[in-house]
Amino acid sequence: MKKLITLFLFSFAVCHLSFSQTYPVGYVYTTYNDPTRSRDVTCWIYYPAVSATQNASLATGSFPVIVFGHGFVMGYDVYSNIWNALVPKGYIVVLPTTESGFSPVHANFGGDIAFLAAKMQSEGASNSSPFYQHITDKSGVMGHSMGGGSSFLGAENNSSITTMVTLAAAETNPSSTSAAANITIPALTISGQDDCVAAPATNALQMHNALASSCKTYISINNGSHCFFAQNNFNCNFGEGTCNPVPDIDRADQQDAAADMFTLWFDHWLKGSCQAWEDLQDSLAVSPRITSQQSCTQPTPSISMNGMYLEATPAGTYYQWYYEGSIIIGANGQLHQPDLEGNYTVEVNYLTYCPIMSAPYNYNTTGIINYEREEIKLFPVPAGDVIQVNRTNGKGKSEVKIYDVAGKLLLQTSIINPQAVINISSLSSGLYFINFTSENGTNQSQKFVKR
Repeated sequence: MKKLITLFLFSFAVCHLSFSQTYPVGYVYTTYNDPTRSRDVTCWIYYPAVSATQNASLATGSFPVIVFGHGFVMGYDVYSNIWNALVPKGYIVVLPTTESGFSPVHANFGGDIAFLAAKMQSEGASNSSPFYQHITDKSGVMGHSMGGGSSFLGAENNSSITTMVTLAAAETNPSSTSAAANITIPALTISGQDDCVAAPATNALQMHNALASSCKTYISINNGSHCFFAQNNFNCNFGEGTCNPVPDIDRADQQDAAADMFTLWFDHWLKGSCQAWEDLQDSLAVSPRITSQQSCTQPTPSISMNGMYLEATPAGTYYQWYYEGSIIIGANGQLHQPDLEGNYTVEVNYLTYCPIMSAPYNYNTTGIINYEREEIKLFPVPAGDVIQVNRTNGKGKSEVKIYDVAGKLLLQTSIINPQAVINISSLSSGLYFINFTSENGTNQSQKFVKR
C-alpha cells in the first residue's frame, strides 16, 4: 500500500491505465511529414481499439507509444508478434515502412524513428487527430536487427524518449555503438546466443557496454537466433542459412522468452509498475531460458540526525517519510524535522521509479539532549554578538552547526574546551537552532535567540 501511495504522490502512476485489461488490436496506415527534413514518413500504427479492424476507434484511455524499426529488407508485417504482445496490454505500436530496400540509409531510418516518437506525442495533443488525448507522455523506441541499431541513432536525437529496447541489434553507419555512448535513458538489449548474422560480441553486446544509461540490462536468449525475433522471412532466413551452430530453439519459444522480458520492462518504465520491475528481477535471476547482466544497482537509504532534522542518505530523486508506519503527508524532502518521539522510516526513489524503504530510526529527544550525562548550556539568553557554550562532562571535540528556522546551515565551527565562545555577529536577530555532534557521533540540539 505504501508503494502505491508513494507512486501516486510522485505523479508517475497513470490511474487510467489497466495492466489486466486486454484490448482488441486496431490499425491504420498513414503518412506524416517531417518538415525539418522535408521527408514523408509512412507507417502502420497498431493501437488498443474498440474492435480488431482497420481504422477502428481507439479504446477509452491513454496509452504509451512504442516506435518499432524493422530489420534489413524485412517488412513491417513480419513483426506481428511484437504488436500482438504489446497492443492488447495497452500500448500503441508504430512501425515505419521507410528504408525497406537493399540500400537503406541508416541515418534516415534513425531519424524516422525519432521523428515518429515525437510526432505521436503531438498527435496526442492535437484535437484534430484520432489519437487526441489517447497518448501518455511516456514513449519508447524498439527495433530488430538494422532497426535495433537505428533505434540507438533515434534515441540519441530525441531527448523526450523514455526508454528503449532492441532485439539482435546490428551495427549501423553512422555507428550505433558510438550513439550508445550518448544515451542515458534506461535500455534493455536482447540478443540470441547463436546469432551469426549480427554476432552479439561485435553488435548488441558492444552497444550495451557503450551505453551511458544509469540503468541498463543485457539479455542473451540461450540458443537464440537472429531471425526468430520476427515471423518467418525469406531474406532473413537466407542470411542465416549458413549459421553454425544452427540455432537450437523454436521460433515461438524465442519470441515468448523475449516478450516475457520486454513487456515487463515497458510495464515498468512506461506505466510505472513496480510489480513488473520485481517480476523482471525474478525472471533475470531464475529463468533457465536466458543469461543476463544488469547495471541498475540501487542503494538502501538510511536515516541519521543532521542538526534538528532527520536526513535520508544517499540522496535520491523522491522521498516519502513515515511515522510509526503511517505516511506523513507532505513530508517529501531529503530532510524531515520530527515533532514526535518514535520510529521514522523513509522511502526513497533512486534509479528506477520504485521506492526503497529504509530501516526504522528511533527518534528520542531525551537521548539527543542529554547523552551519557553530558550537558550543554548556552548563555547569555538572548545572545548578542557572541554566545558562550559550557559543556559539563564533555569529552573531545564537538562539531557545531547553526541553522535558521528553515533548516538552512548558516555557521559551522568546532569546539574542544569545556567552555567556548562562538562569534554569531554575522547572524540577524531571530530564532536559531544549534547542533553539537561529538566525536562518538551523538547529537544534541538546542534553540537560542539572538537579540
